[in-house]
Amino acid sequence: TYVYNRTSSKARALSDEFGATPLESLGQQEFDIIIGTIPASAQTPLPVSVFAQKPIVLDMAYRPRITPLLQQALQAECQTVQGIQLLIEQAVHQFQLWTGCVAPKSEITAAVMQAYQD
Repeated sequence: TYVYNRTSSKARALSDEFGATPLESLGQQEFDIIIGTIPASAQTPLPVSVFAQKPIVLDMAYRPRITPLLQQALQAECQTVQGIQLLIEQAVHQFQLWTGCVAPKSEITAAVMQAYQD
């Protein structure tokens, strides 16, 4: 597991906390999964080489639904997971935890998709 952050000291701190390897830069590693965790408005393009092995790319940001990171991944023909998909799965799981009932996933999905139209 690698951690990359624009601020290398933050990458080291997170890596230390979770037993990962901090990265000072991107480009020479091979990735199976890339998880983006910054707002779409703060994203900058990643080196094209990051996508060479066709990693699965998940972006936690959900507005816009296709973020710059996901656009880059799609151009590289990588499988992507939109942040809105994660938001829906979290809602379903939380509903079940809080109520003890099976969540109405289709209704939750419809409501979220309606609320977050781009």
